[in-house]
Amino acid sequence: MESHTARTGRDRLHGIDAARAIAIFGMFAVHIFSFGDVRWSDPHTYPALIIGHSAPTFVMIAGISIALFTGGVTPVTGDELVHARHTLLVRACLIALLGGILQMIGSPVLIILLVYGFLFAASIPLISVSPRRLLRAALIIAVVMPIAMPLLHAVVGAWGAPYYVLPEILFNGGYPLLTWSCYFLVGLGLGRLDLSARQMANTLIIRGAAIASVAYLSVAALVPIRNALDPAGTAPTPNEFLAPFERPGEGFLWTPANLTGLIAGDPHSSTPFDLFGSTGISLVLIGLCLKVFHSPGVLSWPLRAVGRMPLTIYIAHVIALSVLTPKSHAAPGQDPQWSDFSIWVAFMAISLVGAAWWLSYHRRGPVEGWIANIALRSAGPPKRDLVQDP
Repeated sequence: MESHTARTGRDRLHGIDAARAIAIFGMFAVHIFSFGDVRWSDPHTYPALIIGHSAPTFVMIAGISIALFTGGVTPVTGDELVHARHTLLVRACLIALLGGILQMIGSPVLIILLVYGFLFAASIPLISVSPRRLLRAALIIAVVMPIAMPLLHAVVGAWGAPYYVLPEILFNGGYPLLTWSCYFLVGLGLGRLDLSARQMANTLIIRGAAIASVAYLSVAALVPIRNALDPAGTAPTPNEFLAPFERPGEGFLWTPANLTGLIAGDPHSSTPFDLFGSTGISLVLIGLCLKVFHSPGVLSWPLRAVGRMPLTIYIAHVIALSVLTPKSHAAPGQDPQWSDFSIWVAFMAISLVGAAWWLSYHRRGPVEGWIANIALRSAGPPKRDLVQDP
């Protein structure tokens, strides 16, 4: 049962908490199961749709939370703005530190917290930017950055050491900062709108569905053109182009033929179609959650509680998978023995029960409380009640 100690503000958006929890459970599934390709003629393959959509939603909600933390519809100014920027910088450093530690323990999953921390830091100069400009910047990034990434990658690679770490954050891996920042900017812009209005939920659902439909239907329509231009299917997508950093001295290997790789909507491909499609699906999920969970309820409390302590839940599941992986005796290339539906259900059940119990007695999750306490000691107490922790 939800208690008064679990609240951080009278105007908390419960739908955002629920959407964040669903995104976390989606990441559980992606990390536990081995999904194949989606075939629209086979409904059994539909669960694979979750790949590449949970993490963008997680990032988008981070942007929304930061906007709410810094005043929501009315951004903070003056001393409050200075305090918010100080707090966000401290939180960014601590989140990146946690991501680095998880990376060092040999986690079997891609760690999103490093990019998460960089995005928190990137939000510091954007607190006072209008929603229209933030959404416009996200649009430009989604269209331009997939094309520009190979050139930027070549420039960074030409610098040499000690800049070799930059490609891992900016270009490579499953969460390239340069393209995934569009999700964050969309969330930051949405957080400046009145998300408590019921009509806003409907708007997000309708517009999100339209954006996703146009993106993925366009990819489907362009498949014959891509097959004609790239019969072997070897054209790399933006986040797969790894030269010349991995092969120094070979020069700028990207050619106009590589533009064919942009005609794709595969998860984590960082093409414009992927970025627009994932944005649309995230908007639909957030809109639905704002609509369904507009008012708090006892039945929805465990789900919302998970969304209130996302860092704790995320870190706990990464550690659990790191412990389970060495105990799996699967042959190379085979799914671990713990890659089972019951494990996913167990992860969710433990999260729901544990989060609901913890927040019945504490204001924040363990990790969230630790970060908040350090930020409080560094920046001092805020001058107004927080609407939602970032």
